[in-house]
Amino acid sequence: MEWVGILAGVLLATGAAACETDFLPGYNRERRPNFGGPADNVTVGLRLYSFGPVDEKNMAVSVDLYLRLTWHDPRLLPTFEALRPDNSTERLYLGGEFYWRIWKPDFYFPDATDVVRASLEKEDSLQITLDETGGVFLSIRLFIRFRCQMPLHYFPMDSQRCPLKVSQYRFPRSEQRLAWREDLVFGIDQLTSPHFILSNDLHLTESSVWFADKGEEYPVLGIELEFRRKIRQFVVTMFLPS
Repeated sequence: MEWVGILAGVLLATGAAACETDFLPGYNRERRPNFGGPADNVTVGLRLYSFGPVDEKNMAVSVDLYLRLTWHDPRLLPTFEALRPDNSTERLYLGGEFYWRIWKPDFYFPDATDVVRASLEKEDSLQITLDETGGVFLSIRLFIRFRCQMPLHYFPMDSQRCPLKVSQYRFPRSEQRLAWREDLVFGIDQLTSPHFILSNDLHLTESSVWFADKGEEYPVLGIELEFRRKIRQFVVTMFLPS
């Protein structure tokens, strides 16, 4: 299962190999927008939709979330010009078929043991928009199970901090930069769990990791989920029935 997170990222980023990009002559979805030039800036947001279950035995946590990415691809400007109604400057909502036709930032979750993408056929699982400057917004729903070392010395009065990390595998920082966009990170204050109380505090981190075999630095973003056990619920569930 070690490579599930990486494999899921590869599939999400590159799409089906057989899908050809024929809607724009000369458009190469395998090349980043600033190919041969400065790094492409990609901002990252998350909407946390649900939390749990927490698996203390296998040291894993599951979340249901919307990953939100924004970047700039001026090569798509002809698409905007061709599809916008009556010279409107409003953002275009593109269909799911565009997901396989355009370049998308590569990403993966380093600590993931399982990543499941919601069906692209469902209306709430995928959204792609394009604006008049070539700005692209992608929102995709993912179900992620990731590793988290949880010290249980004070169980059942324990509290835990589990970082969910996002990184990239294809492009180093010199070619693609990742940064949090805080106004697109929300939902943590709305999460509920039958067994845990989640903190509303938002802890975002930006760091990097050096791969000696590649001689390059890769960015790593993190969001820390902090939670503690509901003692009353634990007592009612574990002791009173007996």
